[in-house]
Amino acid sequence: MTAVVAEEGLAAAIGGPPPPALVVVARPAGRRGRADLDADDVLDALDRAGPGAVVLARTPAADRGARLLPALAALVGREVVRLPDDAGAAARIVAIAVAVAPPPNAPARHLQALAGAPPLPALRPGVLARWARCAWRPCDRCGGGGLPGASCGRCGSGVAAAAP
Repeated sequence: MTAVVAEEGLAAAIGGPPPPALVVVARPAGRRGRADLDADDVLDALDRAGPGAVVLARTPAADRGARLLPALAALVGREVVRLPDDAGAAARIVAIAVAVAPPPNAPARHLQALAGAPPLPALRPGVLARWARCAWRPCDRCGGGGLPGASCGRCGSGVAAAAP
């Protein structure tokens, strides 16, 4: 099973205690809500998750306090999936990722596709994951991918539309 790494705010949004497949990066309380992530906490979480972990993170524009997570994850060689800026949509993808652990041979493909998808119907996570794995297309720029015509789940550039 491949571990999924997310910051505490997104992990808390899925409710309940974190499942074993989810490694949570603690986010200390600050004066005005949540403080910035600590680099040592991020590196500790990445070590606990292991080398095949998939890191789920929103962009720095959406969550400046969590900007260290994708940066350090990429630096230590972990796969990073760029989540939507909307916290609710991002939390839904974290919940699906935890329910359907990424497969070791293509850990981020279905998560990259889900990250670029429009709002999805209320289907079981396994069904959504299978659909996303089938719909995933490679990105010409970075080797990541996503849905045809949507943004790449790794770098954010456009994924080529499917051939007519």
